[in-house]
Amino acid sequence: MANHNNEHYMKFANEQEFMDYADIPLEDKCLSCGSPLEFAVEQTSLMIDSKKLNFNGLPLLVCFACNKEYFVKQSIESVIYVLRQFKGRSEDQVNVKFKHSNTRYQYCEGYDFKYDYLDYENIPGLLRPQNDGFLTPVYFEKNALVYFLHYPGYIMELKSETYGVIKIGDVFEVAFGINRNDKLVMWLGDLGKLDDKTLTFLKLHNLDSDHQLMDSEFYRGQIRLEWAKPIKEIQIINRRHTLYSLSEKKLGLVLNHLDEEVVYEITSIIKPILFNINEIKPNISCLHKVLIEAVNKQNLREYLVVRTPDDRKYKDYGSIKLYEILLGVVSQDVSKVINIKDTIAPLYLLDDLRTYYFHIISDEDKDRIEKNVVKSLRISCFDDTKELYNALLDRLMNLFEVMVGIIDEK
Repeated sequence: MANHNNEHYMKFANEQEFMDYADIPLEDKCLSCGSPLEFAVEQTSLMIDSKKLNFNGLPLLVCFACNKEYFVKQSIESVIYVLRQFKGRSEDQVNVKFKHSNTRYQYCEGYDFKYDYLDYENIPGLLRPQNDGFLTPVYFEKNALVYFLHYPGYIMELKSETYGVIKIGDVFEVAFGINRNDKLVMWLGDLGKLDDKTLTFLKLHNLDSDHQLMDSEFYRGQIRLEWAKPIKEIQIINRRHTLYSLSEKKLGLVLNHLDEEVVYEITSIIKPILFNINEIKPNISCLHKVLIEAVNKQNLREYLVVRTPDDRKYKDYGSIKLYEILLGVVSQDVSKVINIKDTIAPLYLLDDLRTYYFHIISDEDKDRIEKNVVKSLRISCFDDTKELYNALLDRLMNLFEVMVGIIDEK
């Protein structure tokens, strides 16, 4: 039975026990906890038949969630080869230096891109019968994507959080992804579709492989053929659509307003790449228009007037305040206690951010908005636009999830 001892190496009684443990069918998920695996070249020690084998590098599939390691075909062959060479010798341990053959493939040979043949040979699903290296992952700095936003002839579409395509006229599409280390990944074979100017640019941003591919929407979409979720901005808008549909069905309340304009705004949303102010500002504006401006305030007022006992001046209220009152009304008879002010807060923050980014306001008002956003979103600072933007999206998603859940119970 294989086990880990205090010196952090796996121990096997003999070669057959090692094979029983190592030679198992593997895909992309950990067999113990179900988490995604990643490829790695790890320093590894094994005790087999009282012989200790110390590898300074061994190809493995690793689960970062539970730390379980799996052997791939190449590592199994290496272990068996060394073990058999070692048999009959008096030494009780041997140190094995990993030999990297630096195999190269025919694609983009003139550019000498950095990549690792071990990724292609060991990550499940990449190796093809023709063994041409087409699906070898090549890694770049993520900001290289900005090039494709501005260079004529390319259209970049990032329709999930970390997976998209670059369209080259009406001829080609090149898929790309962003891995867990925030690096841009493309297939070596696909790079051959790009022109010399683009390849020269990409070469400047080329990085050594970090082997991190399997826990990505890119890998799941390209290799496992799994549909990726849309970008979070679109997910929020989709929940807004669900809320409107449920409100009409369950409450008789029609919230739709400016539907054609909403469709136009949705098509203009672009997922930020660098998360700088210039990237998030247009999306703040779009989300404000879709989530706050495109709501039928008149129908909301009429619905609320007959359901609240106090004499409120509903005609003076904007859509956020009306949403807040609606949330209070529909949550009165639900079992879960809703913190209405905290739940509705992201709409007020979205409104504040639109004012901050698009209006001329005093330094005093800017300072007030900055402090309120940091406090309400529970973020470290206002200037970290990536943290700010993602926290805002999370809170907006929560708002519409809560409202959908409450109305769906009606």
